[in-house]
Amino acid sequence: MKKIAFTLSLALLAAAVLPAAGATAAKSKSVPYKGRTSGGHKIVFDVNKNVVWWLSTGIPVTCVPIQGNVTTPSTGVDVFDGTKWGFRLNGKVQKFTETRKPYGYYNEVDMNHDVTVRRTGPNRIAGKLRLQYSFLIPRYPIGTFNIYSCLGTVKFRAKRVKS
Repeated sequence: MKKIAFTLSLALLAAAVLPAAGATAAKSKSVPYKGRTSGGHKIVFDVNKNVVWWLSTGIPVTCVPIQGNVTTPSTGVDVFDGTKWGFRLNGKVQKFTETRKPYGYYNEVDMNHDVTVRRTGPNRIAGKLRLQYSFLIPRYPIGTFNIYSCLGTVKFRAKRVKS
């Protein structure tokens, strides 16, 4: 009985370690890129088999009140953390939604992303990132609120990092 339990635990350990080793191997074969966005933020990512991985940058966002008595928009920078997704280098819009906490709000919201990436040369990649979400802020007296709609768009260019 002890031998079966030990063998089973080794099999489970191997099943847990092998995918992590595969991800590390895929990362080691990838080519790093670095560049700037139109908002002035640094952008970094890796390319492996015509797919962009581990994309990270900041997106300037403007939030405008669309309902309520506030007329002042707010601005800030949301972090684009694309460590969970891969984006094909085909020049087409790729859409996804994530639930995350934005820069100027205290709760999580559904963020809609549009990502477009394409090659512009042998060692150059360009693209566009778009982020959209909305949130509601309760006000006094009870039962009143303001709805904010937020949008951020940046274009970017990146070059291959020479090793």
